[in-house]
Amino acid sequence: MKSGMTILQVVTSGNGQQLDIWVKNTGSTEIKPLEEIDVFLTDIEGNWGDFVTYLGGGPVGNRNTWRVFSPVGVDWDPGITFQLRAFLSVNPVLNRTGYNLSITSPDSYTTKYRFDSTP
Repeated sequence: MKSGMTILQVVTSGNGQQLDIWVKNTGSTEIKPLEEIDVFLTDIEGNWGDFVTYLGGGPVGNRNTWRVFSPVGVDWDPGITFQLRAFLSVNPVLNRTGYNLSITSPDSYTTKYRFDSTP
């Protein structure tokens, strides 16, 4: 197995405008480049979905974005857990429904996680 990831936890805050996502590299190789990781968020009802754009510097007012929050400047080697932070200024998650988060590595390995919002 080359790439592998497991989403361990998703926590919402900031009235649903921020997601903290903990993801562990469970594969046998480093995941890189980080900016080519795809993050996609949908509601479980299938009424809404959005590609969350990588932006290393943080939020931008008119787009949903994500960045590596911790640890910064470290290679994503096997066994390392990263905290990603998504800024959902355009489409905050609401507590009226559940959500599905999927993350895909640059070599097309995908992991999914279902969570409920509690902003």
